Amino acid sequence: MNIIPDGTYYINLTIRDVADERNDSSERFGQLNPNFGIQQIPDGIFNGPYETTYEPSWEWGSIRARLNYPGENNPRLPEAFKGNYLHGKKRPGDYTASCVCERSEIILNILLKQDPQKVPKVPVWVRTFP
Repeated sequence: MNIIPDGTYYINLTIRDVADERNDSSERFGQLNPNFGIQQIPDGIFNGPYETTYEPSWEWGSIRARLNYPGENNPRLPEAFKGNYLHGKKRPGDYTASCVCERSEIILNILLKQDPQKVPKVPVWVRTFP
């Protein structure tokens, strides 16, 4: 729920998977477990905690890519640098919490098509515009 701090992040294209119910977090409703690369999110209903259900693509779209920050495991690094994503979104007219939303998923699809052997990491510059 923070604004992403200015910085140079990177997307790790060597880590890829597809979210499914096994990656569904039982601790927080409607949240997926962390993924440190690029991840496809299928359409469909996932089972949440306490006999609830949710559709992750409503909030995340069909693809998300982690905005990793160098030294992210440093305990002194402020939390605002951790856990941010570039992702799509199906929910209309809504904000995204602590992430960059790319509703069209054009960039995300380009990233997904890259050969991770040739393009293992992609730098992402986050800057605040006045």
